[in-house]
Amino acid sequence: MTTPEIREIFDLPDRKSIAPNLQVLDGLLGGACKLIDLSPLFRDGNPLIQLRALDVAERFSRENPAAIQDFRQEFLIEIDEEMLWEGRLSVTRILALADWDDSEKEGVLKCLRQTLDDPQPFVSAWSLDTLSILSLKWPELREEVVERVLRFFESGTAAQKARCRHIAKRIGLQAPPRG
Repeated sequence: MTTPEIREIFDLPDRKSIAPNLQVLDGLLGGACKLIDLSPLFRDGNPLIQLRALDVAERFSRENPAAIQDFRQEFLIEIDEEMLWEGRLSVTRILALADWDDSEKEGVLKCLRQTLDDPQPFVSAWSLDTLSILSLKWPELREEVVERVLRFFESGTAAQKARCRHIAKRIGLQAPPRG
């Protein structure tokens, strides 16, 4: 599958259908297409096509984390108001899967910080989750993670608090009692 063929598969008006995503994911897993064919769509002007491309990339990345290493820079994209929240969520979760080196740190954090205060609670919670994973590699981030975790425990949504329990465990922080 080429980029134009993938775009055509994704260009459906039905936002809820995941069939096109699964068709392209099967192509990636089966070798019929490659991430290089999918990656131009991460910046597509059509938010639904962009969402589908990022969703497929996230699913593929979870099954093949090593396969995204050569394309990890493609995920450092500008996140704007036009991007659907599910696309922002996929970007934050993909960033956690790549093995970034120190020279990429600034770009990774710039991309991630675009979603830390996202109005969609799932996005901000998963963005913080990714930041906590990165803090294991870059310990200077831990203070920011702890501060944000405590803020979410104090005034976050149920989704943010639930994610923060996992984060607190990961970084060795005592989570407050539930309630």
